[in-house]
Amino acid sequence: MFRYGEDPQATKKTSSSSSITSSSGGNRRKRNTLSARERNLRRLESNERERMRMHSLNDAFQALREVIPHVTMERKLSKIETLTLAKNYIMALTNVICEMRGENLPYKLLTSSGSSEVADDGVPMSADEHEPGDEFLAGNNNHHQQQQQQQLPPSPQQQQIFDLVANGITQKKEEEDVIDGFTNIKSEVVADD
Repeated sequence: MFRYGEDPQATKKTSSSSSITSSSGGNRRKRNTLSARERNLRRLESNERERMRMHSLNDAFQALREVIPHVTMERKLSKIETLTLAKNYIMALTNVICEMRGENLPYKLLTSSGSSEVADDGVPMSADEHEPGDEFLAGNNNHHQQQQQQQLPPSPQQQQIFDLVANGITQKKEEEDVIDGFTNIKSEVVADD
């Protein structure tokens, strides 16, 4: 509406700005909808990345299970069991290499008789120092590994390693809870003097 002393163009600007405001209010709703769609798309993409990461991690654990020597049973090793076996196997291999070189043994392991192997400091490993989750020894060996083991008997050093790893796992208390024990994993490295 025209008023005296006002510019007729100014009233048009005011009315057009109010229509812009009302139309921008409609755009806000569309922006929120687009934002929700965009958030949903980002969430789906994030879920897919996490799913792919977990598949990759599970594939890596399966590859590790296949190379660690263990007794074949009807169920596969859990992740904590796989990591514990791998750690024990590496420790046993390290001890064998150090023994071949005539060096001090850096790790304390269970012997095939079930008693603790004593390191150079003369302190045997107590039951509390054993790794939780070690009592489990199961999993699947692939067919190729089984054929190789049947064709070639293990060397005395390999047999010693297998015995140490297997006995280190089977001698553990069965009632230990793997989850509680996981937080209590201790390093068993003995410092060389």
